[in-house]
Amino acid sequence: MYVYCQPGSGFNDMLTIITSALEYSNKQNRTLLINTCNTFYKINFSDFFQFSDQTVICDIHQIRSIFASNPSLTIYPSIYSDKLLDILNRQYILDPSTVAGLTNEQRKEDIVIFQKYGGVAYGGGDGYPLFQSLRIQPVIKKNCNERYECLAKPYLCIQIRNKDYKCNYEELYENHKDEIHLAKQIYVATDDKSAIDFFRSKELPIQNFTTFPEKYYYSLHTSIMNPMTKMTDLLADIYIIGRSDKVLSNSKGMFIQLVRMCHRNQCKLIEQFKPEI
Repeated sequence: MYVYCQPGSGFNDMLTIITSALEYSNKQNRTLLINTCNTFYKINFSDFFQFSDQTVICDIHQIRSIFASNPSLTIYPSIYSDKLLDILNRQYILDPSTVAGLTNEQRKEDIVIFQKYGGVAYGGGDGYPLFQSLRIQPVIKKNCNERYECLAKPYLCIQIRNKDYKCNYEELYENHKDEIHLAKQIYVATDDKSAIDFFRSKELPIQNFTTFPEKYYYSLHTSIMNPMTKMTDLLADIYIIGRSDKVLSNSKGMFIQLVRMCHRNQCKLIEQFKPEI
């Protein structure tokens, strides 16, 4: 028996939604199936992460095989009966209003479908507990460490989220001007290229590794970019922020809370991203 989870919104939101689905799955003795190919990131979760929990399947190919080889699986809500493969193929869109609730109620159906969106408007949530438990795939760890090694140490990190949420990074600069100008290396982790341009205009030693869309975008996670690039950039930023000497930010949203927790737990982060021998 399974729970099919299709999380929405940004990265921290996805983590909190998966956490809810995992808690429910464990209570109900079900295997959790996680499909992030139908999210804003459009990635196969297993290309980036592994779970230590063997009751979790996050490879879209395995999920597709389960659905294809078991056409008689019963589904809750029943309106999605016979539509599992269509959902995977994005030929049938889930209605969040029908699949957003997971309670302690036991279901007799073979598959319980769960989709939810996150964010401050939905109450937010702490994605760090799940994130720190994930195993990062070797190629991703290698890339993150290569970027980290390009930075002079120690370095200051300035985290700015200024697209879907706005922050006053000019005020942040004014409030910390002396400290910022003492830094020999500064990594600006941001979703807004104009913020990088602003700090570079102050003749500061700025570095950033993010690939930005060429056209207008509401947020990086909703932007139309290569999925591998988008997620690799995100994880590299998390790692670089977490390993910085200090983080300055006045950003809103839950992502800053996630990276602050990574920064506070640097030893765990270093071990999590430790390159393969």
